[in-house]
Amino acid sequence: MITPDPTTCDGLAEAKRVADRAEERYIPFSSHNVCSPVGTMACVHLCAAVVPNADVLEYHALEVVLSGTDGFA
Repeated sequence: MITPDPTTCDGLAEAKRVADRAEERYIPFSSHNVCSPVGTMACVHLCAAVVPNADVLEYHALEVVLSGTDGFA
């Protein structure tokens, strides 16, 4: 699996080119996402643009309450 970070690999266009090269070699693509909500949506759009080899979207939700009062199911 290849996990480029769009914020450090020269943006979304370059991350898409990385994903295209990975697809040529049958390597799954997962965008490294440690971003703001706007950056997260940009990574979602990136994964949607590389549908053939997009695998997962990394997401860090340390401050998000999942359920209940303590944040655990």
